Amino acid sequence: VSVTMSDAAHWNRFARSQLTLDAATGDVVRWELYAASSLGQKVRGWVRFAHTGELGGVAGQTVAGVACVGGAFLVWTGLALALRRFAAWRAVRPREDARAA
Repeated sequence: VSVTMSDAAHWNRFARSQLTLDAATGDVVRWELYAASSLGQKVRGWVRFAHTGELGGVAGQTVAGVACVGGAFLVWTGLALALRRFAAWRAVRPREDARAA
């Protein structure tokens, strides 16, 4: 059984310590304190919450939401451009076939 808990001893509100217990006996298998974790694990925690917009509160979530809408807009414009080019290619192709005959 693995339990992740917030570590209130640190100013980082995303500080997490992890406790792993043996499900059969209840013995502690592993106890990973946030303070003892590597720099890479700490950076990964920061980046994860920055990526989802949780790090900056309402402003961070607003930026993440705008970026999400921008990504959806890029998908829509890409598909529209591809369909327009495909339609133009299909319209030109029969004329080329008629000239060749």
